[in-house]
Amino acid sequence: MITEISSAERPPDTREARTAFSRLGIAVFVMLVVTYGVQILAGIALGRAGIRNVIVLLLFSYVPMYCVAFPAGYLIMRSVPKYPLELLDLGAGRFFRLLVICFFLMYGGNLFGNLVNAVISDLFGISITDPVESLVTGGIPMPALFVLTVILAPFFEELFFRKLLIDRMNVYGQGTAIIATAVMFGLFHGNLSQFFYAMALGLVFGYIYVKTGKLRYSVFMHMIINFWGGIVSGSLVTNESISALINGGFDPEDAAEVFGMITPAVALFFLYTIVTLALAVAGLVLFFRHSRSISLETAEMQIPKGHAFRTVWLNAGMILFTIACFAMMALTVFKDLLL
Repeated sequence: MITEISSAERPPDTREARTAFSRLGIAVFVMLVVTYGVQILAGIALGRAGIRNVIVLLLFSYVPMYCVAFPAGYLIMRSVPKYPLELLDLGAGRFFRLLVICFFLMYGGNLFGNLVNAVISDLFGISITDPVESLVTGGIPMPALFVLTVILAPFFEELFFRKLLIDRMNVYGQGTAIIATAVMFGLFHGNLSQFFYAMALGLVFGYIYVKTGKLRYSVFMHMIINFWGGIVSGSLVTNESISALINGGFDPEDAAEVFGMITPAVALFFLYTIVTLALAVAGLVLFFRHSRSISLETAEMQIPKGHAFRTVWLNAGMILFTIACFAMMALTVFKDLLL
């Protein structure tokens, strides 16, 4: 006896979407492998040659990413059709509100990431280094750090993870595109310290791009976040008096010593901290106030409800990319035990 299955009971055909996401996953996987592969090999070669120049190390670390890995990833994803978004303006008021929300997500995600690292550190008895802190305090000249973190990183990362990916994903659902690129953006950083806040910020940047179709909004917002959290914070933390204050380089019972350390730089650091906390609290309020007003349009080839995770993540390309990212995270966390 043959039983016919009605069209309502038949599972949706998501093969085209799965193929597209797999191809995109392979593109980012190749970008990841080329970036870290060249950086590791360059580090070994430069170490054996006795080269310790910071600028040379930076060139061998980031030139492969922007000049080799990104083009390689783009060449792979070109075969996936793109569907450009309608161009709309964001407005100064809405831009500022979303920027303030980003401060809450950035510092909230950073705190959560530090908490996870602390738990892992206690469980395994290891010390986990924050890559951002190492970059900021690593003796890199401020002009080079500015170019790297405020100009190059925001532009290339937004170009790849927002425009190039979302233009090829939005046809399967705006929400799917935003979440997928945000998670990929977080995973690509390759460490738990940055994963949570990078993913959270990626949700906002993706939402902005989906709603406006203009890359400049997310690029500019990304630049401001990196400038405030990297350049301003880094320039203050590396100050000797602030570093001593943070690390407890004084006797708390000696009031004269404490007050003697309140230099203009220390006062500026306290002002920075107060402003940052105020922005984070304001961002928390705005986040809950405006979260209900978020609206996403149904896409032309919308993935049916309940099938998004399987379609987006359970394919060869995305599985390969995810495994590679988790391997990088594990290497970052347990490198002292493995080496």
